[in-house]
Amino acid sequence: MATGGAPRSIMVTAALAALVTAGTLTGVAVLRHQSEAPSTLGAPAAAVPSGVTQCGAGSCQVVASQQVDGKTADLLADSNGDNGKLRVGGPGSPIVVETSTSNPRPRLNGESLSCVTASVSACLVRGPSQDWLIGQVVVSSGDNWRPAEASYLSDAGAITLHNVLGDDAPELIVAKKAPCASPAACRSAPVYAQVYDLTGTSLGCTRQHQAASALRGWPDIAPVPSDVRSECP
Repeated sequence: MATGGAPRSIMVTAALAALVTAGTLTGVAVLRHQSEAPSTLGAPAAAVPSGVTQCGAGSCQVVASQQVDGKTADLLADSNGDNGKLRVGGPGSPIVVETSTSNPRPRLNGESLSCVTASVSACLVRGPSQDWLIGQVVVSSGDNWRPAEASYLSDAGAITLHNVLGDDAPELIVAKKAPCASPAACRSAPVYAQVYDLTGTSLGCTRQHQAASALRGWPDIAPVPSDVRSECP
């Protein structure tokens, strides 16, 4: 989202620096592309009383569910789709991870949860916030699940979780608009997908397309290894 004034590249750098160092988003700062940004995993999910009922000041409700590692993963949120938690193992499970940690926080809905079972399994929690789609990933570690500190931003409407490389863990795929010099230019900017491993390290990008719908699998973007190049815009 741009408001005129400083060149786009300056705004990109400012937003990325805040994201990497703080692990959060800086309000309405504009990010058009995210370069390599390694992150670490947070502490193991703390055990909570059986039958979690509170999401913020409101009661939790199940927003979406997926199967992962032979268990049910439930995305919980309040009635506004806020104060999200990921519960793995069904009602009564002690594995509950806070997911609404970015600022601004995404609004969660029935399309917000995606999980992949692998040697290192993961779940992606994503939702809209203003002009962005914001994603956070929660990674399995033995019997524990840990939130990754990095958040992911898409200004092109898609963040997905797929095993792109066919290895022991899935990758994050983020649709982005190419760098642009003005709000008018950004509206028609080409779109590409950037691929990250679960630590937040960039693995490369696809080529640019004039329409997001040209990205392989759109809107559930799923590039193959031959789509991913080391260079990113």
